[in-house]
Amino acid sequence: FCIPQELVVRGFLQTSFTQIFKERLPFKNIFFSNFLFMSVHIPWFGLQQSVLTFIAGLWWGWIYHKNDTLIGVIVSHVITGVFALFILGFN
Repeated sequence: FCIPQELVVRGFLQTSFTQIFKERLPFKNIFFSNFLFMSVHIPWFGLQQSVLTFIAGLWWGWIYHKNDTLIGVIVSHVITGVFALFILGFN
């Protein structure tokens, strides 16, 4: 689900917050888009995994802000997802 998630969170939410708030400092836009996405995860994955999702999302939001492309973010998300699934055993 990495590609649809990145399209929604970075491609739509973060970009929309950037256009709405017109912030010079991007942290607010990155924070709010990831906080919203984390909130959706809580009922299914619990608070602990949702907070991990939020922290990773802050990193990916920063990458997207700096590079203005989803390609690197998606590749990083896929690698992290494979690591979390097969190495750490997260579902």
